[in-house]
Amino acid sequence: MQKFKLFSILVLLCCFITACDKENIDSISVQEVDQLQQNLNQEYVIIDVRTPEEFEKGNVSGAQNVDVKSDSFKEQIGTYDRENKYIVYCRSGKRSAKAYGIMKELGFTNLLNMDGGYLKYQDEILKK
Repeated sequence: MQKFKLFSILVLLCCFITACDKENIDSISVQEVDQLQQNLNQEYVIIDVRTPEEFEKGNVSGAQNVDVKSDSFKEQIGTYDRENKYIVYCRSGKRSAKAYGIMKELGFTNLLNMDGGYLKYQDEILKK
């Protein structure tokens, strides 16, 4: 019984930590990204953190590809100006959340994560 209580507490703690991590990520909708692009807003640098193969199959217009799974991600992203404004995205949002966290650790302050990733962008923007 004691082990079950401990296990339950650990599961609840993990769920709480996961929920808190997602709350600390500033997001932008795919519609807002599309609006920025339509207004030719050059304020934001859009970074696709998927693999080069995924990027080649389709991407947000004007995006730069920096693969978060690459061993050199920190080195590559570290060359970017930390004062610029960035929007990061991946396929569905998991990898971009990871990239967001790494970039925050490196001192980037103006970050947004595209909510829903490229899948949502395809469904709601490219197919309209």
